[in-house]
Amino acid sequence: MKKLYLIVLLVLAGQYAFAGYTKGYYDRLEGQSKEQLKRAAKESVARHQTLPYYDLPNYWQYSDVYPDLVDGLKRWWDMYSSELYLIQEGMTGKQSFSQNRMQREHAVPKSWWKQNGSVEYTPAYSDMWNLYPSDGAANQAKLNYPFGVTSNPRYNNGVTKVGPANVGFGGGSANVFEPADEYKGDFARACFYMATVYDDIHWVINYMFSKESYPTLMPWAIEMLLHWSRMDPVSQKEIDRNNYVEQYQGNRNPFVDFPQLCEYIWGSRAGQRFYAREQDDIDPAPACHRRPGHYRAGKWRESRFRPGGGEPCRNPHTADQGEQSDESLVGEGSGSGQEVFHS
Repeated sequence: MKKLYLIVLLVLAGQYAFAGYTKGYYDRLEGQSKEQLKRAAKESVARHQTLPYYDLPNYWQYSDVYPDLVDGLKRWWDMYSSELYLIQEGMTGKQSFSQNRMQREHAVPKSWWKQNGSVEYTPAYSDMWNLYPSDGAANQAKLNYPFGVTSNPRYNNGVTKVGPANVGFGGGSANVFEPADEYKGDFARACFYMATVYDDIHWVINYMFSKESYPTLMPWAIEMLLHWSRMDPVSQKEIDRNNYVEQYQGNRNPFVDFPQLCEYIWGSRAGQRFYAREQDDIDPAPACHRRPGHYRAGKWRESRFRPGGGEPCRNPHTADQGEQSDESLVGEGSGSGQEVFHS
């Protein structure tokens, strides 16, 4: 019964996905600034379905794959390596993960909030906005190091670098994880989300975060993440993923919908009042609903997503009925999704 409940939620979500955020979703943000704006953003997006951690690949097989097929097969979009990981015909996301020996990676390490030997007490443990598919070797090299910049990496696969922190980075950690330039903005916006939604979490390792409603992020981390967000603007990959995550989990990342929101909370516009109508014209529709040239934000990057690429939009849970059972979509022995509000 619990599994059926989750499936029904997913199917219902598919009926309104791919439309961008709904009218009224961000009304709380209007006219707010700085810490009040951060609180309003949390109130807007914190309520969501808690998905089973081990089932995440079954959702990622739609949200975290390249738009173009490789020999007719989907390719995992791994932001930690350039390895070619494919989803073989007839496989579920979990089965493909196992075959490729991939791992579920927390952008903000789960050990940073560990209490009494547990990391699962908070929805952050399985929040899609903090988890991504990862190459196993890169994940093991990353460990629980903070984000940062390293000029002398001890591990470098061309996408992920791990090594001694440059001066001014790391928050006291000897080593840092530096992602590729093309993904630095993605990870910055994940960190902004975590600092907003989980500002009351008990951080036992506080390289980047502290338990306070504002600013939550350490000064050095704010400076670095703002720089990363500016140098790597919101991509089509993030826009499409935003819609998929809302479809499955029930909430959006406001820092993807409003790329300048971080500036109003922590950056160059802190203290100014935020109004959605004044923000950059980011088109939240996925590529399959967009005419050529329809993306108007001026932040298109050919290397990450080409116009017109990818498969047609569809409800993944009805399109594959002939290939997968309802059981396979939610995973073996998983519990139901639960709606939570992290206050």
